[in-house]
Amino acid sequence: MINKQEQFQRILDRALFLLSMRMHSCFELSQKLDNKFSDNKDIIQEVISELIRTGILDDLRFSKEYMHYRLTTSPRGGMLIKAELSKKGIAGSVIEQALSSADIDELSSMKKLAINKMKSYDKKLSMQKKREKLTRFLASRGFKLNSVFDVVKEVVRD
Repeated sequence: MINKQEQFQRILDRALFLLSMRMHSCFELSQKLDNKFSDNKDIIQEVISELIRTGILDDLRFSKEYMHYRLTTSPRGGMLIKAELSKKGIAGSVIEQALSSADIDELSSMKKLAINKMKSYDKKLSMQKKREKLTRFLASRGFKLNSVFDVVKEVVRD
């Protein structure tokens, strides 16, 4: 039988292994550890607390990194990024703090995305259809509607 200290070390090793692959939110890491060590919920919480105390696990840093990743690889609007972070167990206040400290140029990202998407539309499509399709596409990416309308108006000209 494994004693509490050995179990703590096994769970800590697993947590460090998972964190070496990519950053995780506290909630995500807790879930993954719970899947593997379901009878040790109290020890999992101790490990999570220790990782937070040492600064290895930090939801604010995770949120900032996640936003940067999302904006550079596949541009998304702030609304969708908020929803994705919320699903990952990040508190609303932490999300707001990360969004306010991040240097996000949502408008230029949206414009680049819109221009690239316009290239994929059939040349035979009417301007009205292109506007509608582009509006739906950008809105589905989590951009604010008033900004979407402005960008669509600028990119799709008669």
